[in-house]
Amino acid sequence: MFLIDNIKAKQFGNALRQLRIEKDLSFRDVDRLSGVDISTINRLEEGRILRLNVKHLNAIAKAYDVNPLSLLKIIDYVNDEDIQNYVKLNHFQQSAYKNKEIEVFNHKGDSYYPKKFIKLPYDVQYKAIEYNEYIFLYSSDKLSYDDLGIFFYNNKILIAYYHCLNDVLSLKDFFSDSTQMFYKNDIEIWGKIETFIKFSINKK
Repeated sequence: MFLIDNIKAKQFGNALRQLRIEKDLSFRDVDRLSGVDISTINRLEEGRILRLNVKHLNAIAKAYDVNPLSLLKIIDYVNDEDIQNYVKLNHFQQSAYKNKEIEVFNHKGDSYYPKKFIKLPYDVQYKAIEYNEYIFLYSSDKLSYDDLGIFFYNNKILIAYYHCLNDVLSLKDFFSDSTQMFYKNDIEIWGKIETFIKFSINKK
């Protein structure tokens, strides 16, 4: 939850109303697109909710086709520099194959394929996982702002750029560029991705 004062609640409500009008959406439309009930949407727009729910913000941002961080900017939780730094892409050196043996886990994370020979760019023992025809090599190093990390949520692997403010994570998906927010305690952080390989281990 985000706790805000009455002034910010009014500012936030006015901005949400303006977004909804610009998108030519009714309360019923937003309810249908986001799953957030009409009463809550109305109270948000009127500035009567001082505890903002992250799940509601995610859902409303998706319905309005905006970055969830832009909603946080309205209440001064982030600034333009935060958003700009967050959406930039990091560049990662891709590794080649051969000479070093490493176990590669499948996308479920609960079993591994027969070992493959992969030449790592550094003399470090990483873990590896195959996902969407990539092999991601990751360490248990702590994630910093805008690092690419590997996460586990709702029985699914997430490969995403990491942004943390207080107890809220904003993750920008590596494959789709979409952004989602999570409470830190609701998601598992497996580690920092050190490099990746565009390669399917199931290819002949």
